[in-house]
Amino acid sequence: MQLGIAAVGFLGFYAFSDTKAAVSALTGGLLCLIAGLPYSLRVASARTASPMQVLWIHGLGELSRVGITIGVMVVVFNRFQNEIAALPMLSTYIAATLSYWVALILSD
Repeated sequence: MQLGIAAVGFLGFYAFSDTKAAVSALTGGLLCLIAGLPYSLRVASARTASPMQVLWIHGLGELSRVGITIGVMVVVFNRFQNEIAALPMLSTYIAATLSYWVALILSD
């Protein structure tokens, strides 16, 4: 779902704006995907864990996701400040992050 949101953000900004905005939107979507990968892998390995272990795994997974997000955003905004448009990047990142909630709602 996050990869799809990144692609839609890229295509939308490419169609209605410029290449810089489109690449920024793709960067935001991929940032969310990359930051969430360790969390997903950590949670997927918790199938046989006790409830307390599951709680710790979710907590550490979320902590790693937030840390990776902050770290990569700092690097992107410092290293590529002239090549990145903040609004498209952040809007696609937020949309991809919201897909967590959509996935929880649709997982019935």
